[in-house]
Amino acid sequence: MEAERVEPDRLTPILIASAYASCGLTEKVLSIIGDSHPEIHLKSLAANAGPQSTAFRIYNKIPLKQKTEVVYLHVIQCCIVVRNAVNVLREMEKSYLVDPNIVHFNAVLFVAAKKADAWAAEQILSIMKRKRVAPTTSTYNTLIILYGRRGKLDIVHKYMKMVDPVTGSTIEAYLTGLTVAVKRGISVPLQITRAEAAFTYARSHGMDAYPIWRAIFTVYSHTNGGYSARVSQLFEQYETLAKARYVPPPTRMMDVVQKALSATPVPISSVDRLDEVN
Repeated sequence: MEAERVEPDRLTPILIASAYASCGLTEKVLSIIGDSHPEIHLKSLAANAGPQSTAFRIYNKIPLKQKTEVVYLHVIQCCIVVRNAVNVLREMEKSYLVDPNIVHFNAVLFVAAKKADAWAAEQILSIMKRKRVAPTTSTYNTLIILYGRRGKLDIVHKYMKMVDPVTGSTIEAYLTGLTVAVKRGISVPLQITRAEAAFTYARSHGMDAYPIWRAIFTVYSHTNGGYSARVSQLFEQYETLAKARYVPPPTRMMDVVQKALSATPVPISSVDRLDEVN
């Protein structure tokens, strides 16, 4: 019996293109819908965080009446300059007559975090406070990354205490901050102890996904040696976990591990309570 042939309707290509856009597959999107539906193109660009110039070229062609909250969000996610992201927020308020919500503010904060622009972040937080927009765990995670990149661990710890509950993203953000301190040679043994405490906390609370492992190996990869015994031990644990999940270690992970292993073993102290990190 011959299978019945079903002709796709007009909506089908749009849905398929939108699915590809979520994965950042811009070429696939273009092959399906061409230059139509610019909001879907923005979605695919946002999944890849840019490029900013392409995003704004598409954004500027979208009629004002078709600029939805999602369109504004996607173009912000493509920004590499905080001023550009803030200008989009202002246009949203002025033209769309809708106040930005926490998702838009978090997106602008993330742009600031990429540049470690603390001044811009504090200005955004002030606007949020004035508009009575409450921060979320994502807000604090972004601030932890930002101040971690600036090596301001006192501020990092302040925001760590505000996160409830602590998530895998929070731990990953915290480890990013510790990595910067280690890179700069700031009390490296102390940062390693803190990193181990956070890592142990994450694993004991079921937060042992790939990003957490990559983050702890990245901390060790910037120690300039001395921790190869611990790195070997950690990698054995990761390999066991990866095999159980049928997921081989990614090439990027192997590169970080190899860098972390280039050292002479020395003992380190480990803390098993996250409370002692703060």
